[in-house]
Amino acid sequence: MKEYIKLKSVLLILIIMVFPACDGGLEPPIIIEEEITYISGQIDYISGMESWPRADSVNAIRVVAFLDYPPQSIFEDLMAGKAFYTDTLKTYTLTDSFRIEFDTPPLTIKYLVVALQWGENPLADWMAIGVYTLNGDPAKPSEIELLIGTHAESANISVDFNNLPPQPF
Repeated sequence: MKEYIKLKSVLLILIIMVFPACDGGLEPPIIIEEEITYISGQIDYISGMESWPRADSVNAIRVVAFLDYPPQSIFEDLMAGKAFYTDTLKTYTLTDSFRIEFDTPPLTIKYLVVALQWGENPLADWMAIGVYTLNGDPAKPSEIELLIGTHAESANISVDFNNLPPQPF
């Protein structure tokens, strides 16, 4: 009987020691919004609806953030981890918004661009249609420094289909 009580006591002590170490198992981690690093903004298509290219020339619109300027190519920079992009954005609209999240800050975004996929080849058929610039000159893009938890929320970009920016790729 003493052996039984001793065994129960040891098991109880083990349970007490192990129980606090349980932390929720396979539950996803809680992500605090303040810790997420992102760039967001608005795209304004300033030349009007009639200036959009023909529908067969617009396969996708994305905002792409590059670590290098000028970039080599969207595809090469994506494969090298030097470019980040949004999901496909709305087309044939006067305005849209975007957000790109980054997992590996600190980073310096040297070229933030609205890119249009004009052909069928998703690896090569891209052109810049708008550039983030604070000085108004699309040939001189503005940089964005991203530290952990940075929220660059007003990276607004204007697109003028009648006056496209210089093409880097």
